[in-house]
Amino acid sequence: MCPYNRAAGGGAAQGAALPAGPGVRGTAAAKAPSPWPVLRAHLGRLAVVFAITSGATTAFYFVTVDFPSYAESAGAATKEETSAALLLGMVALLAAMLGGGKAADRFGALPVLRLGFAGLALGSVPLLLAMNAGRVPVPVVTVVLLFLLGLPLAVSNVFAGQLFPPAVRAVAVGLPTAAAISLFGGTFPMLAELLRSAGHNAWLPWWPALTAAAALAASWAVREHPVSVTPHA
Repeated sequence: MCPYNRAAGGGAAQGAALPAGPGVRGTAAAKAPSPWPVLRAHLGRLAVVFAITSGATTAFYFVTVDFPSYAESAGAATKEETSAALLLGMVALLAAMLGGGKAADRFGALPVLRLGFAGLALGSVPLLLAMNAGRVPVPVVTVVLLFLLGLPLAVSNVFAGQLFPPAVRAVAVGLPTAAAISLFGGTFPMLAELLRSAGHNAWLPWWPALTAAAALAASWAVREHPVSVTPHA
């Protein structure tokens, strides 16, 4: 049984018996330990979560939000055609997440995570260049990109949770995740419009590819076996 649960179960009786010492106001002074010392001890893994989330959120915003505008500016398809292709892509995303979760149960989360990011890092730019040249149809590009993205999306939350002990897991995952989504995902539409307005629409695929490469590199920084998701009794 968790010590916090034992304290909760007998807190009322113990609180009445304990005298209030100097500077102590009964049981109100009993506070949970601060998570910050433990978080400082895991700064490297916080950076891993930040990098992985950055790679996933940048690719997600590119394919699901900006892709119709990108394809139209590149002369590959109209926004309506690309939006229709995204319906097929979302089916591929769901299939990849289901398959990725099943594969992670058998082989572990890291191989699934790395496979998806490696595909995005190495395949995004060549695939999109081929689409712009008319050699690969837009629906095929959409399905491939969203399938590759679905692999890290399927396992990243569970994998991130495994990097930290239960006492700080929520904070340790939540802080870098929120920061990465704000800095990379939230700013991607603005970056895309700035590049297009400057006549550099062709540069845009490099940003998701580079952030995916950074996420892939960060995944190799995890050398120790992750901790269990379920705390021991």
